[in-house]
Amino acid sequence: VGYTVIVGADGAVFSKIGSAVWSDVSPSGLSAIQLQDVIALNANKYFIIGSSGTVYESYDISDSGSWLNKSPSIISANLFAIAYYEYSTSDKKLIVAGTTGTIAYSDYNPTTSDWTDVSISGEVQTIKCLTVSGGTFVAVGTAGIIYYSANGINWTKAQSGTTADLQSVVSF
Repeated sequence: VGYTVIVGADGAVFSKIGSAVWSDVSPSGLSAIQLQDVIALNANKYFIIGSSGTVYESYDISDSGSWLNKSPSIISANLFAIAYYEYSTSDKKLIVAGTTGTIAYSDYNPTTSDWTDVSISGEVQTIKCLTVSGGTFVAVGTAGIIYYSANGINWTKAQSGTTADLQSVVSF
């Protein structure tokens, strides 16, 4: 039985393994941050994201002191979505997205946190969710926005046919 991790307001992060009780593993110093999403790359590596461009990584979700700040200095927008894809052992993309079409990617490397801003110019809507399948990323958000990308860098707008806020997406 694996870990379950949840994030929320005031920098809250809780985890549990199997039927164990929930443990507060919140990073220190994030009490003003609204955490929005969490992703597990494997049983030992987790990322959390939230307001003000916050990105943190943990190698030990059972220990609240194991969080490393990986926040992109180039992004101050509120982040709502995160996705990861490994094209090959040498080409791994970590993507974050949020308000006003903000998108940034990192060529994921455990020892660095270099980010590149690939935000969608002129977009005023918020990206609420990202998914990836077969190397294709899909982003959805407010006012019916849908974007897709074959590499996490170049994004193309798709017509959704709605102005309703799109909250979540999954692909497989």
